[in-house]
Order: sequence, then structure tokens, then C-alpha cells
Amino acid sequence: MTLFAVTHGSGPDIVLLHGWGLPGQVWDETARRLSTRYRVTVIDLPGYGSSPYNHDGCGSLAALARQVAAAAPPQALWIGWSLGGLIALQIALDYPERVKSLVLVASTARFTQAPDWPHAVAVEVLDDFARDLTADYRATIRRFLALQARGSEHARADIHKLAAHLAAQEETSIAALQDGLNVLRDSDLRARAAAIRCPVLLILGERDTLVPLAVDKALASLFQMAYLHTIKGAAHAPFLSHPQEFIKAVSEFLDEKLPGHQRAGHASAG
Repeated sequence: MTLFAVTHGSGPDIVLLHGWGLPGQVWDETARRLSTRYRVTVIDLPGYGSSPYNHDGCGSLAALARQVAAAAPPQALWIGWSLGGLIALQIALDYPERVKSLVLVASTARFTQAPDWPHAVAVEVLDDFARDLTADYRATIRRFLALQARGSEHARADIHKLAAHLAAQEETSIAALQDGLNVLRDSDLRARAAAIRCPVLLILGERDTLVPLAVDKALASLFQMAYLHTIKGAAHAPFLSHPQEFIKAVSEFLDEKLPGHQRAGHASAG
């Protein structure tokens, strides 16, 4: 199974992975801005946009990572938003030679709450979305878009942008959506994150309700070499709500102007 990918610009390779419920088109503005200096590959995850879906080949996080890696350049900087960030993390673990550096956007090593991981989503929230999908696909996705924008200082504009990308695509495979929710609910890469040797930039929205800012230090401490950047006033889609600050943060990271970011995590890259 071959995933759909589109490439913009020329230069060092960047891969952009979208999140749950929306296709790669959500990265259009980001890809345009980055393509002035980089070759940007935007991949539609299995079942989204123009990519096919096969449950047998995509029903787990490791299977998703394998399919996505096969559609990507041999070595790149990976930028993943939400579910896309979780997949990028798995790729960095399974194919470390493929990942030069990693940017996790409103993403985390574990999305659901646990006694030792309180700053996350309640499992019941994802279970409710899974239950409602089969009853009313569009209404469920719109509700998720509203949750993504909740708290943003540009909430109305964020919802409009997200809804426009939703309207522009054909309905995503229900199986892909259900399996994606299962991956978000069940995956926990915390114990393995220290094995990631490349630099990791964590971009978090100050007002995100899905990946709360309060997780920042616990999340950063999982990695050998982590940097934190908080976008004030942003919720779960900071690249849409605050595109200029987002591009600036990514560009500084790529240019290795790392003192501009808050170093976190382990004291040494090992």
C-alpha cells in the first residue's frame, strides 16, 4: 500500500505529519512558508486525503510508522502534529537513521491520563469520540475541531481554518478514525523515549486542553536532548493560530540557534 505524498520546494528534507481527523492539507500554509528553504514532504496518513487504508497494515502505531516511513525521504527532519507527532516518535525509535531531528507539535509520548501522568486527556473523552463516530461522522469531527481550538485567543478563526480543511476533503475512512483513536488511547512511548538520540523540539500551546502545557517538564524529561517552546495564547493547533511564531521557532531549531529555546530533559545528550 502506497501513501499519498506531495512535495514542495527544494533543499534539506522536512516531513510534515498531520493529526487525527484532518488530512495533510492542514499543513498547506506551513509547507508554503518552509518550502522557501527546504524540500517539504506532506504525507496523508492511511485513510486520510488521497491515501488508502488497510486495517491489517495500519491498525497499530508500529504499523502506521512503517507505512509512513515507506513514503518518506530516506533522511529528514520530522514535524508531527498530535497523532502525527506520536507516529513520528515511533519512527524515530524504529528507524533512527531516518530522523535527523524531531519537532513534536501539541503532541506527547502518552495522550491519556494515568496515575503517574495526570496532565493528559481522560480516556473517556476518546472513547466518547469513538462511540459517536459511527452515529454521525461529520458532527463528531466538528466537535473534535472545537475541542482543538478551545482556549485559543483566536478560537473562532482556528475553527474556521480547521473546518475549511475538513470540508475540502472526502470523508475519512471510519476504520482509520477508529483505529487512530485506539492508537491515541493505548500508546505509551514514555519508557522508550530516552532511546531517541536526535534533538527534539516540543512546541506546546499555552491553552491546549488536549496536551496541557502542565505536561511540559515531565514530557521533556523523557528525552536525551529536548527543547521547549510555548506559544502563548495558542491551543492545540499553534501552527494555524500563530503561524509566524511557529515558523520562527522551527526555523531557529533547524538553524541550531537553540539558545533561543528553553533546554529541558536530561543534562547530557549521552
